[in-house]
Amino acid sequence: MGGSYPAGRLGARIMLEQTEEIEVVAEIQSAEEILSRIEELRPDLVILDFDLEGEASALEACREVKSLPCPPRVLVYAACSSQRTIIAADLVGADGYLHKGLGCGERLPEVAVRIHEGQRDWILGPIQENGPEGLRAKIEGAGLTDREREVLSLLMEGRTNREISHKLCLSLNTVKTHVKKVLRKLGVESRRELSG
Repeated sequence: MGGSYPAGRLGARIMLEQTEEIEVVAEIQSAEEILSRIEELRPDLVILDFDLEGEASALEACREVKSLPCPPRVLVYAACSSQRTIIAADLVGADGYLHKGLGCGERLPEVAVRIHEGQRDWILGPIQENGPEGLRAKIEGAGLTDREREVLSLLMEGRTNREISHKLCLSLNTVKTHVKKVLRKLGVESRRELSG
């Protein structure tokens, strides 16, 4: 379980330990700790709070966890319910998303069990009126290649072309081409439209 606030981790731990199906084996404070602890402990489920400390983002940590051979399931536990964050979590491979607010956080144990059992569960809490479903449907129907999905996930994180180029080890011109293709396939004119 990863999160930067000790009180938040404690509260989540207490809720999770009330179920027989879940055993908390570690608490992680920063995104940088996650991979080494996963290799050491080999958990079946990682619960990622989007308030992780460190230079790497929780989205980046999720992407790296899901790229491991035989990766654990990942549940994103976040206070944010913006379209950009929800879609980005989906694109980097999260298996579930649970909003902390409005009573949703109390459902952490049951959602964690379902994610652990192989289900996908997305409890979004309050979202913008148009919500992420329209964009998610567009993404699924757009016929994006794996590389285009990678580029889109980085766009959804708010990364610049130069940052995407560095992250994916691609030339800047190649990234610009991928960005144009992604936007065209999704029927949007600029990356600002992706954030709702």
